[in-house]
Amino acid sequence: MHILNMETKGNNSVILGNNSYSLDEPKPKILFSVHRFEDVQETKHDSHTIYPLKIETSYKQWVVKHRYSDYLDLHNYLSKKHKTIALPKFPAKKLFKLDKSVKDTRKKALNDYFKGLYHIFNVELLSDDKVCKFIEIDHSIRNYLSEDYTTFQHNYDEEDESSERSNSGDFLADWPADKEVSSDKVISSFLSKIHKHPENKVNILKSFEDSFFNLKISLEVDSIKRLFFGDARNGLIKMAQTNKDSMLVCSHIISLISKLLDSKRNVYAESFNKIFAT
Repeated sequence: MHILNMETKGNNSVILGNNSYSLDEPKPKILFSVHRFEDVQETKHDSHTIYPLKIETSYKQWVVKHRYSDYLDLHNYLSKKHKTIALPKFPAKKLFKLDKSVKDTRKKALNDYFKGLYHIFNVELLSDDKVCKFIEIDHSIRNYLSEDYTTFQHNYDEEDESSERSNSGDFLADWPADKEVSSDKVISSFLSKIHKHPENKVNILKSFEDSFFNLKISLEVDSIKRLFFGDARNGLIKMAQTNKDSMLVCSHIISLISKLLDSKRNVYAESFNKIFAT
């Protein structure tokens, strides 16, 4: 059996609408691509167009050939079966004869469509008999990939559980509550975790707030500057000004800044206000 190296490198992604989906994922892969079309002459006056679909797995690669109407039937089937899932946009029907430019546009749209399906379902698609029949996957390959995915999911759940505290920024667990902790260490850890896990900002902000107001903090003025204005990473001021975060994240940032400047909440509020006003 021919084994393929399916680990992608660099900025390997597909853009669908305003979203960019990375293909650099550590789970078992089944990748789809449509890179060409073929005109098939049926009779002297009749022809149709097929769009070959390339399927790549870590075990084997192959090509299946379908017409646009076949892909449309598959899309309609998936849409009915997964009503709560927003499937990728499917290329629209054309009422008139297709020229080369239209076929080329449809080919690219089908390619994006299947990459979108990969992002949503990945190996889970193989639980569907109709999809498996459409892509003409060998029974053995289907079983191999399904087993690989089950193993991956089990390992991923264990890793996720063990790393949940670290990724969410559980600062109170990082340092002993009965010993004095440098503000530089706490703030550096906070900025680092925000930088590495931007998708988890709310939890990290909450945990940092709990830590700062409950730990015995030894204040270092330079660390206040970094907290507000950042270093190579964004500080709270820059975070509050960005339009990339949700309203929930912004409200947590503003609330934290307010508490840091409040003398009733923060014993170091005077120092924080002086830095903040510069």
